[in-house]
Amino acid sequence: MTEAQTEGRLNRFRLTETAHSAGVNCRHFGLLRKLIPEPAFKEIILMEITARCLKNTIRWKFRSKMRQIGLPMEEPYRRLLINQLNLFFGNSKNSDRYWDEMLKKDCQTNFPESLSPEEESLEFHLKLRKPNSEIDTEFLYCLFTKITRMMGMKFGFGPSRESNFLNPEPFDDTDLETIGEHVKHMNIISHAQGYFYHVKGLANRVDDPDVARNFYEIAIEKFSEALNSDPNNKEILLSMALTWTLMIEDTYLHTPNALFERNDPKVKKAEEYSLRAIFAEPKYDSFSLFRYAQFLEKCARYDDAQDYYLMALEADSDNAGCLHCYGVLLSSRGHEEEAEKFFRRASQQTVGLAQWPQWYH
Repeated sequence: MTEAQTEGRLNRFRLTETAHSAGVNCRHFGLLRKLIPEPAFKEIILMEITARCLKNTIRWKFRSKMRQIGLPMEEPYRRLLINQLNLFFGNSKNSDRYWDEMLKKDCQTNFPESLSPEEESLEFHLKLRKPNSEIDTEFLYCLFTKITRMMGMKFGFGPSRESNFLNPEPFDDTDLETIGEHVKHMNIISHAQGYFYHVKGLANRVDDPDVARNFYEIAIEKFSEALNSDPNNKEILLSMALTWTLMIEDTYLHTPNALFERNDPKVKKAEEYSLRAIFAEPKYDSFSLFRYAQFLEKCARYDDAQDYYLMALEADSDNAGCLHCYGVLLSSRGHEEEAEKFFRRASQQTVGLAQWPQWYH
């Protein structure tokens, strides 16, 4: 850092690369900032910390939007990105409130001890970096540049745009030239496309099973693309497992109470992704365990299915769908009195299906 400061290139200093080469993990940047006394170095570390927090917020917003619309279109994400950047960088009360109430918490949660007691106080405005309480547009522009590099975004203006950080909305739709390959391939677009074709398959499974199978195959291809960039994403793994399961079910569409053949390659695929979903963070969640229990029941592995139903209920005793399905399993095996207890518990829940993620189907 000292060398970079001497040469006048501190704002281009590669903090992450230098820290890794010294054996310092990025999650310790907060402690690193606390221990370094030089204000200029503290500023560089703060910029890296805030950039990472803002980048993660954008990614989380994108995933939420994908679940909401479930469509393979780029435009909604472009609009969302512009709105978020205006919230982060606009000269407005909403932006100041975001920095002081939300961003401070994110910094301290993800990078403990990154802020001093003074910076944590309500009286300290994190965004107003200058002593005279003016917005440091140079800091904001460098921060914006860092985020665009991290996410691969490209905007159609240069450094002369720095002064626009004094405006309430520094960005509009015409500024964004490309949303960025990092954004496109962080699984958002591919996952949305997979979900879209998955739903198309469901819509055609009765009237035209062949068309439905084609849609399922495209969905699996898109989910695979999404998993290439995020192999431990629980939602995508569950979506993939469900799509494989639907393909198996459609094979036996006109055979009532048909059971899955364990050696069927499609069955092996469905089980593979079901298990990966269970072990993806957060591990052993009720929904993943419940879905796998249903799958095991369709494979006539009833003892294993019972174990996983109980594990799912241990993780969430109010999972109404799981309570009901476990009751059905008990009833089918002759345990009517025990099954009735679970049916009664399931009926006492408000709206069981409301507890299942909206991407369940």
